[in-house]
Amino acid sequence: MIALLLSTLLLSTPAAAPETVVTVTLPLEATVDGSEFTLGDVATVDGADTAEVKRVRELELGYAPAPGYSRVIQRWRVEQQLQREFTGLTVVFEGSSACRVWPRVAEISPAELEAAAREMLAGELAGEDVELKLHRELSEEQVPAGRSTRRLEADPSGAEVRTGLVNVPVKILIDGAVYRTVWVGFDVTLFRELPVLKRDVPLGGRIAEGDLVLQRTAIEAAFTGEALSPSKLVGATAKRPLHLGMPVLAHDVKREPAVKRGETVTLEVINGQVLVGTKVVSLMDGYLGDVVAVRTVDTGKELTAVVSQKGRVELRLGVEQQN
Repeated sequence: MIALLLSTLLLSTPAAAPETVVTVTLPLEATVDGSEFTLGDVATVDGADTAEVKRVRELELGYAPAPGYSRVIQRWRVEQQLQREFTGLTVVFEGSSACRVWPRVAEISPAELEAAAREMLAGELAGEDVELKLHRELSEEQVPAGRSTRRLEADPSGAEVRTGLVNVPVKILIDGAVYRTVWVGFDVTLFRELPVLKRDVPLGGRIAEGDLVLQRTAIEAAFTGEALSPSKLVGATAKRPLHLGMPVLAHDVKREPAVKRGETVTLEVINGQVLVGTKVVSLMDGYLGDVVAVRTVDTGKELTAVVSQKGRVELRLGVEQQN
């Protein structure tokens, strides 16, 4: 009777669930990609339950070492982390008691850094006549290889780029995150077409037609002057001695207005080969080559005309007037 009762109890008791076991084999050394890594990146993880194996493989172990450095992962620390995060799971460790982790390294060449910086400056200086010279030799940059992408991104400074040293920040992005910023310096020289003297002009001397020629000229870092066309400088007097080969700017000379505000001057209206003259009143001071507003004496109609010489302005029909 007792034997029958025991047999009945044993048959009615459910069997215990099989224990879930995951085996982690830790190597002596491992190489990882990216800026962070998981247990599966450095160890071999096996087990019958694929879902649990996947969870263990994805255990985050933190930052990856920088190129040239390593990091040691202690087995006992990993065991503690697994016990905290995976209660009820049996993990069996095999292999080494510690694993030295090295980063997989990629190289960014000096040519790549320079090209990224030059491309950014080309956008900032679009339309400018400019020469760029690398300020100092660049070095190769060692960075983590990354899991997926590696690219360079040069930041525009936002400030006006002028003659002199310009430093361009080039960001190195690994898997979309900024890993390091390298500053690439250029010696920048801007050029302008400026009127340059063909002879010496003394203090108080007058600039005559033919004394100037437009020439490609390097702009100094402290350049602040207003550049005028040679025609607008004709008749101006030098405020200081001016020498052969030097550019002449507005602040170097004194110019007398060719027409003055309120002055009655001659307007020449030109239409092809036909020229008609009339009297107008200038509504503003104007130098040679300036566009000024005028009002006709007979009808009071307001027009704009170009100052052609002292006391004379002209209006060419069908031609856009520009200062």
